[in-house]
Parts: sequence; C-alpha cells; structure tokens
Amino acid sequence: MKKILLSSVFLISLSTASSASAITIDITTQYFGCTTCENWTDAASGTIDSESMGDTFSSNLLGIPWVSTTLVYFDSIGSNNWAGISPTEGSFSYDFTLSETEIAFGTYLTWGASSDVPVLAIFDCGAANIGDACIGRGIPMVVGATISQELWSDGIVVTSAVPVPAAIWLFGSGLIGLLGIGKKNDRT
Repeated sequence: MKKILLSSVFLISLSTASSASAITIDITTQYFGCTTCENWTDAASGTIDSESMGDTFSSNLLGIPWVSTTLVYFDSIGSNNWAGISPTEGSFSYDFTLSETEIAFGTYLTWGASSDVPVLAIFDCGAANIGDACIGRGIPMVVGATISQELWSDGIVVTSAVPVPAAIWLFGSGLIGLLGIGKKNDRT
C-alpha cells in the first residue's frame, strides 16, 4: 500500500512541472545591419514553430525578396553550438549563449543570388505567453556575401508551452492504485 501511495504522490507532483516546450511565433519585422553600417527595417511575415522545421518567414531587403527556412530549434539555457555545411556557403559554426527567456532557430536565408546562407535567429520571448512580443537579437553572419552583418526579426507568440493537465496524472495514479488493489486481492 505504501508503494501505491508513493507512486501516486510522485505522479501528482509531476503534473505541476510537466509541459511541452513547443512555441509558435508570428514574424512581424525584419532588421538587417551592423554596428558600422546603415540598418534597414522592413515588415516581415511568416510563422515559425519549434516542432515543425521547414517553416518560412520572408520580407524584402533593399527591394529584393528574401526567405528564411527553419532547420533547427534551440532552447537549452547556456552555451550552444550550431554547425554544419551549407550547400552553397560551405562549413559554418555559430557559438552562442541563451538565457532562460531566449530561444533560437537555425535558418537558411535565400536573398537574391545568395541561397542557403546559414543565419542564426535568436528571440527573447519573456514568459512566452500567448500575445507576448519576441524580440530578436542580431548575431553576425559567419559566412556568405554579407559576413559579419546581422539579420534578425521580431514577432509575437501565437502558441506557447502547453501544460499536461493534472487530470491525466490523477487518472494514471488512480489506475495504478486500482491495479495494486487488484493484485492484493489476487494474493488472498
């Protein structure tokens, strides 16, 4: 009986901490620039989702359309690395650090004659509640014609981490309890 009670308490405690880490962001604005050059701002559009890579967001930069396609998602607090080999730009490596409110997407940018340029998009989404702003942070590009320049975007959180309902955990603990009682009755 003690084992059943302990497992029930354990499952109930999990219900307060369990959630999926999914997030969806509607991209609204795109920025391009660097500390020593002119900065450009344009409206952007598209939705990116942490659980479905291949999403795109796009805009125009200096009148030339561009598209970024998501490849990888990062939400690990602390040091991270995104490295690989772009089909057109060769090998690349981004070393970056995320705070507890930041997430990142590794994307390939296609702009004019440049294609598959690896660009790291970091967002600070605060508490990541639906409707919260996600503020972009520019990271200098490590390869491509615009090396050392920054491309970043802002957006709005559309969906956020979804907590696992406590009812599921309570149902599971109740089921375990019934199984334990059933086994006890089988022994007698």
